Amino acid sequence: MKKATSSRFLNSIRLSLLAAGVFALAPASHAVDKIWTGGFYFGFGFPPIWDGASPTNWNPVGVPNLTDNAIFPAVIPPAAGGAAGAGANGLRTDGSEILIDSFGGNPVANNLTFLNSYKLSSKITAVGFGAATPTAVTPLRLNTGNVTVAESKIAILDITVNVLSGQLTKLGGGTLILGSGPNVVGALPAINANVLVQEGTFGGSGFVSGNLINQATVAPGNSPGTLHVGGNLQADQDRASAGRDRVGGQF
Repeated sequence: MKKATSSRFLNSIRLSLLAAGVFALAPASHAVDKIWTGGFYFGFGFPPIWDGASPTNWNPVGVPNLTDNAIFPAVIPPAAGGAAGAGANGLRTDGSEILIDSFGGNPVANNLTFLNSYKLSSKITAVGFGAATPTAVTPLRLNTGNVTVAESKIAILDITVNVLSGQLTKLGGGTLILGSGPNVVGALPAINANVLVQEGTFGGSGFVSGNLINQATVAPGNSPGTLHVGGNLQADQDRASAGRDRVGGQF
């Protein structure tokens, strides 16, 4: 009887705290496709911002979380009064550069899909819109880490990407490029995970911390440039023997 009485007493306390707003039940998390609208940007020559505090840059409104897929569309939809293809401020078109910034929290997503050519950049050149001191590089965190690039499109990751699953998988017939050289604080763009090139082309000048597994096409370097691989370069033997596993450039 004492145990039952204690249990009812503790449950009564919990319910009282919930009613008082001391605790809040966490809502169930559901994956949502968040479509980039590019409405908000700093001005002063800065591109639109993907950070933790610009919810109107996405449709539906709200920055992506680790269960949401970030979609960069072929044509940017209207947002907050903007014209189709222009974003909310009427200045940015699809295919534009997007700045990864830490204001309000580092950006996160489950997977990335590029339906047009985009560049995610952390090459913000200064603190405070024009000061002389460059900022640190803000990383992008991905959960599952699938990155899809549409056929004939090019997506550039001029950033550091940390993948919680341990593997970034390149999908789609387009090209994914890691970086275009050192950023303003002298660091190469990096993917901190294994990289599986399952479809299309992967290349660039940056650092892959794990293994690079090629089942399609790897084209390192940016004329000039070197793709650094911290682990092993692995080729799909069946594809290689069939002449479909292609590697070129400088490691």
